[in-house]
Amino acid sequence: MTLNRGKPKSRSHILSIEDIGALCSHVREPIDKVILICCLFSGMRVGEVAHMRNSWWNGSAITIPPKQPCSCYECNLEGRDKKGKKGFWYPKTDRAERIIPVRDKYQPILDRFFSYNKAVGITRIRIYQRMKELTRKAGVRSNVFPHAMRATYITDLIERSVDLWVVKEVVGHASIRTTEQYVKLRPQAVKRELEKKAWK
Repeated sequence: MTLNRGKPKSRSHILSIEDIGALCSHVREPIDKVILICCLFSGMRVGEVAHMRNSWWNGSAITIPPKQPCSCYECNLEGRDKKGKKGFWYPKTDRAERIIPVRDKYQPILDRFFSYNKAVGITRIRIYQRMKELTRKAGVRSNVFPHAMRATYITDLIERSVDLWVVKEVVGHASIRTTEQYVKLRPQAVKRELEKKAWK
C-alpha cells in the first residue's frame, strides 16, 4: 500500500458539510474521535497522529515536537540508519514542528483520552482502516482518508477567510506555495461570497 505523502488533493477529496456531519454523528470509539479531532478539526498529518503521545497535549493545544524516540516499524527500518534517524520519529519538515490550538469543545475529549492513554498507539495503516470503517458505517460515499480530512480542514480555514500565513503555520507547511494549492473553495462557499460581496 502506498501512503499519501501530503500532496494536495483535487477538490473531489474535500469533504462536504454533509459528509462531515455524517462522520461525526456515527463516531463512537474514543480513538476514532481523537483521529477526527486531530485530522479533520486540527489539520494534523497521519504520521503525526500515529506518533502522538500524551506529552504533546497540554489541555488546549497540541505541540508537535522536533523528534522523539520511537520503536515502531517505520521508525526502525534499516535504511534510516544511514541518515542517523533510526529509532526516532521526526516531523515531515522543520516547519511541521509547531503548536496547534484546539477548539474548546474538543478539548475535554482529548483530556479524557490522554488521561487513560499514554499515546494514540496505532499505526498509519490502522488509522486509514478505522476511517474507512467509519466511512462505511456513516454511509459516506466520498473517499475519506486522513489527508482528505487535513485538506478539508485547510479548505475550511481558507473559506472562513483565515490569513494564508496563519493557515501555513497551523498546518506546518514548509512553503506558502503549498498552502496556496488548497485554495479551492466548495461551491457553497463560492455562492456565499458572491451573495455577500457581488450580488447585493
